[in-house]
Formats: sequence, structure tokens, C-alpha cells
Amino acid sequence: LIDSVQRARGRELHVDWQAPAGTLALERDDMLELVGNLLDNACKWAQGLVRLRIEEQPRQVSMRIEDDGPGIDAARHARALARGGRLDEQVEGHGLGLGIVGDIVAAYHGEMEMQRSPLGGLLVQIRLPLQEAAGSPMEPTGSEQR
Repeated sequence: LIDSVQRARGRELHVDWQAPAGTLALERDDMLELVGNLLDNACKWAQGLVRLRIEEQPRQVSMRIEDDGPGIDAARHARALARGGRLDEQVEGHGLGLGIVGDIVAAYHGEMEMQRSPLGGLLVQIRLPLQEAAGSPMEPTGSEQR
């Protein structure tokens, strides 16, 4: 996933990442979509560094992705999360990435926070609860279920 996003961006970026070995107890396609959109967004805005951390804890998975780009003012976070909510019309994209991420997080009853990264750009933190039964992926509920 990281290689694909870096190739698509067509420029040199360092992606520093850590993730647990093996599989997470979450639906694979949803997680590829979630992490892929976050990585693509971070790589789009980064000057040269993107950092991704994924940790599995006893009852949740936490993800943290940050970049050294310009970031987003806190007053504009809600607009950035809305589908089609593009903050810069001069930059390629459709404004769907963070909206899709927000939808996936909501489907899993998770939490998402956006703030300024110590690197200077945007920091997105996500926490997704794991289903009680060990090893069983949590299924999105209601109309989000696939």
C-alpha cells in the first residue's frame, strides 16, 4: 500500500511506518480503504516525511498518521471531513478521502481526531474498537454493512 501511494505521488517521500505483524481483527478491505486514503492525503501534502503508526491493543486498534506539510487549521477540520469538502481547489483530488475515512470510522463506532502534528502538518488519530470475540472482525452496522 505504501509503495503504491508513493508511486502514485511520483516524488521522493520518506514514509516511516510501524505496524503489528500478522493481521488485525478488522475487515481487510475497509482497512485498506481507510489507511490508503489517509496515506494518500498525507503524501499529497507532505514536504518529505510521512509517519504511520498502527498498534493493536486489547480492545482497540489505534492508528496515527502525520506529515510535515502545511496542516489544516482546526476551524476547517469539519469541512475537510465532509464528502467533497476540498480545502484547496488548486491541488488534485475530489475531496472524498477524509470523508470516506470518517464514514469507515463511524461504521466501526470508532473515534477520529485531527490536530497539528509535531512534524508541522496534519496528525490524524483513529481508534477502532475490536469486537469482544477474539479474532472475529467487527462488522459495520446498519446500512454501512457490505
